[in-house]
Amino acid sequence: MDNAEKIFLDYTIDKDLNQSEKEILSFLIKSKIDDQHLSIRKAADELFVSTTSIIRLCKKLGYSGYSEFVYNLGLKVKKVHSSDTESVEEIHRPLEASINEFIKNIRTTFDYIDEESIQDFLNEIEKHKMIYFYGAGFSTLGVHSDRSRRNSS
Repeated sequence: MDNAEKIFLDYTIDKDLNQSEKEILSFLIKSKIDDQHLSIRKAADELFVSTTSIIRLCKKLGYSGYSEFVYNLGLKVKKVHSSDTESVEEIHRPLEASINEFIKNIRTTFDYIDEESIQDFLNEIEKHKMIYFYGAGFSTLGVHSDRSRRNSS
């Protein structure tokens, strides 16, 4: 069984995918293994499907959307490439390690937060009436996304 088949089986086990969804998934896996970084629009164009079809597949697989799916797929491909995994379960280890680290970081954060700090924070919000959010990981800045769309046109 080759790497693409292992990853494909991992995603499709216990899922009732139709033939079109299987073809989309297979294409996305092979593209990631070939180290192609496809936007959802580019993938949809190459597959002759809508971006909605791809998003629907990602949600059916248990992800919030395409970005989360591609991130998880990247972890699986990296794991498969870095070792000769014999079982499909071994592919999950990088994701499980990331989740465990995330939980550890949340617990550490709560250990350092006391009621006075929370109240001070709430007072600052009330005083300034404005909050700015900065995202990392799956999120991107809107300006970056708009610029990417203009460059691809």
